[in-house]
Amino acid sequence: MNYLARTGKALPRDITAKDVAQNIEHFCDDTVEGNAMAGKMQVIVDPEASKMRSGTIEIIDDHTLTLSLPQPDISLISGFTDYPTAIVHSSFNEATMLENAIGTGPYLSVSYDVGSKAVLGRNPDQQWWNAGNGAYMDRVEFINYSADPGAHFSGAEADEVDVTYDT
Repeated sequence: MNYLARTGKALPRDITAKDVAQNIEHFCDDTVEGNAMAGKMQVIVDPEASKMRSGTIEIIDDHTLTLSLPQPDISLISGFTDYPTAIVHSSFNEATMLENAIGTGPYLSVSYDVGSKAVLGRNPDQQWWNAGNGAYMDRVEFINYSADPGAHFSGAEADEVDVTYDT
């Protein structure tokens, strides 16, 4: 069953600069339990408020925004490429993300356990599954082994890991 049939609403496709700004603000919120992104966005996080620094984002138009950093920080680029930085539409609701999954890509969220694991499964409403479209896995599991390298090695030794993000 597709998104329209499940929800009675058209799929929100247009992600705007406002949506992106809202996501970045959430990434910077160090008060949210399990938010690993705040550390990656440290240059734009106000250390006293544990939230995004005031004046960091300027929305230029529907598809453009500007980030103003208090000082240069090359690590911000890699922070934005990390897997938790998925940009979601403003209609996204974490409380109902599994029951009302929104997506046009090959996978949708199946389960999510903060600080432990996130599971993605095939999105049956999309046409990614025919030959040559590149989505070959039925399921993807992101397991958080923390920053402890020993936990990473233990997971590999226990045959829990097919691919690792960090090497």
